[in-house]
Amino acid sequence: MSLVVGCSDKWDKAISELDGFKDKMCACKDKACTDGVKKDMEAWETKMKDTFKKDEKPPEKLIEKGDKIEKEMRECRKTVEKAAGAEAGAAALKKMTEFKDSMCACKDSACAQKVSDDMTKWGQEQAKDVGSMPTPDEDTTKKMTDIGTKMGECMQKAMTPTLPGLRGCSVRNATEPATSFIEATVSRCFMSRSASAASRAISPW
Repeated sequence: MSLVVGCSDKWDKAISELDGFKDKMCACKDKACTDGVKKDMEAWETKMKDTFKKDEKPPEKLIEKGDKIEKEMRECRKTVEKAAGAEAGAAALKKMTEFKDSMCACKDSACAQKVSDDMTKWGQEQAKDVGSMPTPDEDTTKKMTDIGTKMGECMQKAMTPTLPGLRGCSVRNATEPATSFIEATVSRCFMSRSASAASRAISPW
């Protein structure tokens, strides 16, 4: 009888700890927080593997409770990361629009080169945190692509010299370098972010 009670207490404790992770996840306001809770849970899962034998299974009522807690936790994480993605996407969209406006105001290659250098530096900073940043939604991604296309056109225009009497006629084709640069920056910063994989099942359940 004492063995049964002991096992029950062990499972109850595990459920209580799982519920605690859920409360922490649902209290998060940004992706850094949800990632931190997920990391702590992974360490907890490893500990649980040592606590319970491979063939040990929780009572049916605790399995149902554990499934309910996990579902609530996933919903909280999804809500937080969706909001974080919208916020990050809006900030990036604003910055890219500023670069586009600056590029389209350029009248010569020196100006275009400065804007491209500033954008490269910004893109490199963004790329450092690309793994931890949320994925922008489809609408933001489309707007970012449109901005990149327009910026490429403006960069081509600014960096393509003309001869007197042939105003508007390109001496060289700058389309490829300009377009490649813009697409590479947009892709590096935004398009390569894949959605986070679904949370793994908690080991004891």
